[in-house]
Amino acid sequence: MGNSRKNDRIEKGNAITIGDTTATINYQEKPFITGDHILVIRADWINKYTALFIKTILDQERYRYSYGRAFTKDLVKNTELILPVNDFDEPDYDFMENYIKYFPNGDLI
Repeated sequence: MGNSRKNDRIEKGNAITIGDTTATINYQEKPFITGDHILVIRADWINKYTALFIKTILDQERYRYSYGRAFTKDLVKNTELILPVNDFDEPDYDFMENYIKYFPNGDLI
């Protein structure tokens, strides 16, 4: 690939991505090419449905970030999200997954 930039890299799918200067948030199901200004978030609990639930919540935080205030790795780490919890006071990923699956087009969020 003669046109590829030196810093571009292919990442495995099943990740949440955040454009740090645009605060654009996406779920990447399949392998994708990324660059320096994309944060890639991975976790054991991420699947298509839990990622879409989290993406929807993170989208609500976008207004805080733009070109003047990039959604950097440190800001992402310090962003507090209110999530449903299970009986053990841990994030309830089963609920998140089932909630998205409940909607007829939930996988298209």
